[in-house]
Amino acid sequence: MASQLQLTKRRRSIGQAGDTIMEVLISMSVLGLILASSYVLVNRSTAANRSAGERGQATKLANQQIELLKIYANTSSATLVGSGGAFCLTIAESGANVGVISDHQFTGVTPDTDPNEDPEFDDVVYPVECLDYDGLFNFYIQRGGGSLPGTPNTYTAYVRWEAPNGQQINQVTIVQNIYPGSGDLGGL
Repeated sequence: MASQLQLTKRRRSIGQAGDTIMEVLISMSVLGLILASSYVLVNRSTAANRSAGERGQATKLANQQIELLKIYANTSSATLVGSGGAFCLTIAESGANVGVISDHQFTGVTPDTDPNEDPEFDDVVYPVECLDYDGLFNFYIQRGGGSLPGTPNTYTAYVRWEAPNGQQINQVTIVQNIYPGSGDLGGL
């Protein structure tokens, strides 16, 4: 009888030593859900960081255009550019004209005020000088304050780029009052 009792105890301990296939499948499913959730979280965080970085670069570029316009307006004896359309400003970095600010007028169609209503958002509209960061950003300045009441001394700097998802166009705008030649470069 003692040997039969020992044999029963052995069978129970042998049968209970491992996990059943159902337990393994459930634990793998839970682990899969946790890993998938982590992947989605990291992916969204990376996209948000990229978007914030691009917006920061775009804001810097728009500020640079406004500052160049202030310098150009204060040092240029000619009438300020942009009375008829969009333009961008650049500084020559090499050659005989190092440090000279140049304006680049748009030819043809001026970009639409709302970038997501501009079906032709491509480099054809923008002069090559009005592209930055390997063509990621399109930028320009236009006389007038966008949706604000325009005055002859109000300029708006626009920087546009395609959103990471490719579904829309992002835009940064900066509006500034500039009074050419007076030393009063204004603010808005």
